[in-house]
Amino acid sequence: MSIKLREEHAQDLQRHLRGEKVEGAWRCINATLAALDGELGRRKRKAERRQARAVVKRPAAHRRDSPKGWPTKELRLAVWERSEGRCENPACGRPITWSTFDLDHFVGRGKVVQLPENTWALCSWVYAVGSGSDPLCHQRKTAGDPSRLYWLEQFLKFARRRFAGSPTVLEVEGQLEAERIRAQLDEQLARKRAQEMAGG
Repeated sequence: MSIKLREEHAQDLQRHLRGEKVEGAWRCINATLAALDGELGRRKRKAERRQARAVVKRPAAHRRDSPKGWPTKELRLAVWERSEGRCENPACGRPITWSTFDLDHFVGRGKVVQLPENTWALCSWVYAVGSGSDPLCHQRKTAGDPSRLYWLEQFLKFARRRFAGSPTVLEVEGQLEAERIRAQLDEQLARKRAQEMAGG
């Protein structure tokens, strides 16, 4: 019986018992109130069980050893703990906090499984106190300042120190070699164009 019906039943009993002895009326009313309390208690326990089921830790959508890599929150925590409160760019080392660092996925998210060994903690001026307008590592890397070659070299220094011989180090070494070749070709092309402009 719903709470609303029980309330209506109690009101009917009150109207019906007005002429009877007060003691009998109170007995009926108390019985109805006890039934209402029981119903409320049952509903409260049901809601608490529902809430407890919602709080129970659900399995992660993907685990560390899955093809998708680490969940972002666990990955961020692992990289933060590894950084020991310092920017992991070997040329920087500024102090960082949980809210003033960016988890930088050095090798693109869609290209490889995201692991602590292919991500690093970089300082970020978005949150940094007292950094002024000086862009910090994450913003510089994102903007390609001074060059992609520079950031590949910095990440390779970091990765060799932390993860010597890992697949990430081999991947970045390959990228660095390709970037060096591309830079040489760009330089040769620029010289050729300059000679053509000077001669023509």
